[in-house]
Amino acid sequence: TCAENFTCLGDIGENPNYGYTSFDHVGWGMLSALQLLTLDNWENLNDQMTHINGFYSKPFLFLIVYFGSFYLLNLTLAVLTIAFKAESTRMSMKEREEMRRIGQQKSCVDDKPSFFLTIDLARHCREKFLRRKTAPGNRGMSKHRARLPEVPVLTKFNMASFKIIAFGKLYFSNGWNIFDFVIILVSILEIAVEDLYSLAVIRSYRLLWLFKLASEWTTMQILLKITFSTFGTLGNLAFVVGVLNYTIADVGLKLLSPYYNNFDFQNSEGERWHFKDFPHSFVLVFRLLCGDWIRPLWQCLRAANYVCYVVFVPAVVVGHLV
Repeated sequence: TCAENFTCLGDIGENPNYGYTSFDHVGWGMLSALQLLTLDNWENLNDQMTHINGFYSKPFLFLIVYFGSFYLLNLTLAVLTIAFKAESTRMSMKEREEMRRIGQQKSCVDDKPSFFLTIDLARHCREKFLRRKTAPGNRGMSKHRARLPEVPVLTKFNMASFKIIAFGKLYFSNGWNIFDFVIILVSILEIAVEDLYSLAVIRSYRLLWLFKLASEWTTMQILLKITFSTFGTLGNLAFVVGVLNYTIADVGLKLLSPYYNNFDFQNSEGERWHFKDFPHSFVLVFRLLCGDWIRPLWQCLRAANYVCYVVFVPAVVVGHLV
């Protein structure tokens, strides 16, 4: 039987997604609106709305996406911008004076013609060696060509050695010098054991030299400084998120595992994402915290009905949005 002012169509079937996607009443409408606000599988809902109502559903979609989801995203970006500006002006005069003092002492060596002559000579020899061509079949030069990646490492090792001799302990007072020195040591280790072990992974650490650009590029230096300065705060936040993940997974396991064990999902997504044991519960809650929540909720509603909201609402609202 149909409710008052409703028309029943016998052959139209149930609503999409096991009957849980609709605007039939306020509850399902709020769930669909939250799906659009969080942009979780929203294109599927958009296709369904367009199929039913045509173009007239587009204004509602644009309003809720632009002024809902995008507005919240812009607020987040504004907070990050404020933090970026605050961190860029936080350098104290003491740090500036220390950098100026180190730069002046460094110039005592760098400004000497002999220093530039040595560096230019090393670079010139390296370029000549890299550009040298030989006829095919020259096995002797093939061996040399196989050792070409070692040339930049040895050149930087010589440069670091000269700086250590010139600066002494002052060389290690600069963080970039320590960064450079560690990569050189790792590269030399890879060269030393290359004939015994294949350590291609260690060779990839040479790409970290690209971050040396931050020593001269002010914008990149500020960005890296902000990133490293937030590690402490992010560590505390990661711990809180981990505790929240564990708590919700444990509650979901105790509350929903009987429903999942007694329900036949018929090879659907519920067979892989479930609350039957703690490892799967923990990974499923982590998926909810990452923002992919609507499809697991559909599977949970099939098995446990409205009991699922006790687990999913805290995970989505507190864990993901807040």
